[in-house]
Amino acid sequence: MGSGDMRTLSLENELNYKINNYFTAAASLGYGKGERGVHDHTAYLMGSVNVFVSPFKNNKRNNFRIGGGASVFNHTNVYLESWNDTDGARYTYYRNKTTGFNVIIEDEQRIGSHFLIGAKLYMTAGVAQGGIVSGAMLKVGVLL
Repeated sequence: MGSGDMRTLSLENELNYKINNYFTAAASLGYGKGERGVHDHTAYLMGSVNVFVSPFKNNKRNNFRIGGGASVFNHTNVYLESWNDTDGARYTYYRNKTTGFNVIIEDEQRIGSHFLIGAKLYMTAGVAQGGIVSGAMLKVGVLL
């Protein structure tokens, strides 16, 4: 999360528009939440706009693509600031809204005429007070 390496479970909805066999535009909205202990947790909401290039051509069965774009990131974090015997635990809360730039590598495999599965590696830099959000996702999709 760029603020202490907390892992999150993330869900993302993405809408793609195939421009031609080599270029695709996409808009996505993602939500992630992670916990470490009772009160130490983080959550984010991220909206992204990306452009992808398929260097080996999108042949409708398999689509390997590389992309990039911009994101707006709303990040909330609660973490243990200090502990002492007199006062006990002291927690800090902050909310940060920033923008970032995305780098994405993904591969999609079409199943039948209306479904696809895939995997996605991503990195968004410039979020969470200058940190980096990175991860991997499994993708399941429906072709409209």
